[in-house]
Amino acid sequence: MSGTTTTGVDGVGAAPLVVLAGIERIFHMGETRVHALKGIDLTIRRGEFVAIWGPSGSGKSTMLNIIGLIDRPDRGRMIFDGRDVSTLDDNALSDYRNQMIGFVFQNFNLIPVLTAVENVMLPLQVAGVPPARARQRALETLEWTALRDFADFNTERLSGGQRQRVAISRALVTNPRLVIADEPTANLESATSSELIDLMQGINSQTGVTFVFSTHDPRLLARVPRHLGLHDGVIRDDRHKPADAPSEGGS
Repeated sequence: MSGTTTTGVDGVGAAPLVVLAGIERIFHMGETRVHALKGIDLTIRRGEFVAIWGPSGSGKSTMLNIIGLIDRPDRGRMIFDGRDVSTLDDNALSDYRNQMIGFVFQNFNLIPVLTAVENVMLPLQVAGVPPARARQRALETLEWTALRDFADFNTERLSGGQRQRVAISRALVTNPRLVIADEPTANLESATSSELIDLMQGINSQTGVTFVFSTHDPRLLARVPRHLGLHDGVIRDDRHKPADAPSEGGS
């Protein structure tokens, strides 16, 4: 897997990958107006490993959907890898997203009747890659997540942590610039969650693929070099563990 060279653990000195300028997102639920994001300004550099943290309802998923080009903001501008994606139509945006971004979901979103390698192959098959080449690439990617020996297991036979590793492999198989993980540890026990964050950070360090993930568990942040605290649609960029985060033994 090819990587992108960065300068420093935080990506300091690397070129910007994602730039958000004045991003706002407003939802209407009947007569209720929900201002999910309020003037977000943010730069994520190539090769960074970033956590977006905050309580449920703080706007984390909305922000990831915009960074991941799944949703559009109501106001503001977004630059991805030097390109102004705000001007792309839906078809062009979809093509750009499929080329540039991999996704990991908290519920895994795997097809249980397929094997691990077949699940990982899916994005390549959708892109028209020949089956033999897609399988070889998928097996290579499963090596990164220590699941090569489980390649031919149906995913319903795997543990929750193993299923999420399959999902990470699938996100990486197209060699994206960015991997977005929305609450990837939400359905996992504490020890497995820590192992998963370590795995993603190891892949980030070795390959230079940028990772942005969300969490509502501040205890995971001790493992992450950059934290973006999101509260009521407003972001706070804090490089160190937040003062209100509980200790590892906290409740």
